[in-house]
Amino acid sequence: MRTMRLWTGVLLVCAAVLTGCGRKVKAMPPVTVNGASINVSAFQTAFSGSAADLQNKATSIRLSLSYGDFRTTQRELAKISGDPNLTESQKQAVTILSDQVAQASVHATN
Repeated sequence: MRTMRLWTGVLLVCAAVLTGCGRKVKAMPPVTVNGASINVSAFQTAFSGSAADLQNKATSIRLSLSYGDFRTTQRELAKISGDPNLTESQKQAVTILSDQVAQASVHATN
């Protein structure tokens, strides 16, 4: 009886874990900040399947951007752009987001 409960528990845990693995990242719509359009969806998609350290850095960038902290966002984007483990699509996403954040930052100071 205990063995059957144990196996049932193990199967439920495995099913729960495998269900979460197929989760897709929802793309965020473009946001207009200080008259500049910022589209985070390509950045988010580029880093969705990357290593944990890159995902953590990308999450940090998205959070600082969501708070409107353009200086921190630009500093973190500069750090991540120098990472040798970036793929070409990730480098491109970082460049595009950097340009958009720079435009929003310029509009914020004017």
